[in-house]
Amino acid sequence: MDTEQRDDVSRRVGNFSHAAHTLFNTVIGYTDILRRDDPSLDLAAEERREYAEIAYQACSRLVDVWAVTSEYLLFKYQPVELTPEAVRLDDLIARVQGFMESRGADIQVTLAEDLPQVRGDLRWLCNAILGCLADLCSQTRPYREKHAYILSAQGTDDGLVLIRIRAESRGEHVYGPGGIGTDMARLVVEQLGGRLTFDGGGREATIDLVVLPWETGAPE
Repeated sequence: MDTEQRDDVSRRVGNFSHAAHTLFNTVIGYTDILRRDDPSLDLAAEERREYAEIAYQACSRLVDVWAVTSEYLLFKYQPVELTPEAVRLDDLIARVQGFMESRGADIQVTLAEDLPQVRGDLRWLCNAILGCLADLCSQTRPYREKHAYILSAQGTDDGLVLIRIRAESRGEHVYGPGGIGTDMARLVVEQLGGRLTFDGGGREATIDLVVLPWETGAPE
């Protein structure tokens, strides 16, 4: 591993450590309130459930941040060589939707009709989309708090397939540039012959993954 690669790994691990520290503090803070059961706080049952939910979502977010970090490092430095296969978009989107709903996320899905199968790897394309969604999520809030997510797929004028990942902040959150999840997604999509673009910087952000139809990209 050369100096540039070591610096990249060090930076990624440092970013994970910062995110983990923030999330651990969230968990400790809210569970400490529940653990002490201080009568002076006069917490209603609904408030207790809310605090428990915040702690739970912070733990879930920690797991997700670690998964994205480890998979990025694996994909870039192992490296992973994908074996392209025909992937049904409805199967791919269903996997992503199921995961996000398990995290309590508000996600809207729109699929155009008659979309072809795409050239990809089901596991890694799913990881790529989830990595982008992780980047679009606030580091300090649960998935479902003050964010809406829109996932769509449609054909393009040049015969390719566009998977669009969009996030809208319902509060004060401002989206910054793509992070490690977006970087990992770019590695996956480019190895499969596609491309990734990012447009963000306000209370809305969009990541576009352009992938090849199986018939176009299939090996002879």
